[in-house]
Amino acid sequence: MKVLILGTEIISKIIGDSILEDVSSLTYVDESEINYKSWDFTNLSKISFHKGSFKKIDTIISAGLESADLVIASTNNDSLNSFLAQKSKINFDVNCFIVISNKVMANLFRDLDFYVIESHNIDLPKIINRLKKIR
Repeated sequence: MKVLILGTEIISKIIGDSILEDVSSLTYVDESEINYKSWDFTNLSKISFHKGSFKKIDTIISAGLESADLVIASTNNDSLNSFLAQKSKINFDVNCFIVISNKVMANLFRDLDFYVIESHNIDLPKIINRLKKIR
């Protein structure tokens, strides 16, 4: 399973670490590689980084959207996460997880068939179980 994580906030690292064992590749995508470079990874053979602007769909496409099985929008901004998750759905086969802090937006995106991860209540076992259902 190929996974793109859009954003390099600490929540992105926490989620990435928890699913790494269950995926074949994990690519972090962000406009800056500062956070990514500061992280200590145990399995670098599965992990990569792609730098580019989130304002351009080409960034997500060149990071591997067309072959991705899962995209996780996990920046520090709910509006940007919702924008990125919607952009990612140009690949109709991709599953999208979206990290949201606003409960009203969380309910809206659940209704739109996105898997919502509430930033104030990250349930890692639930995320891993959902990931296993996708495979």
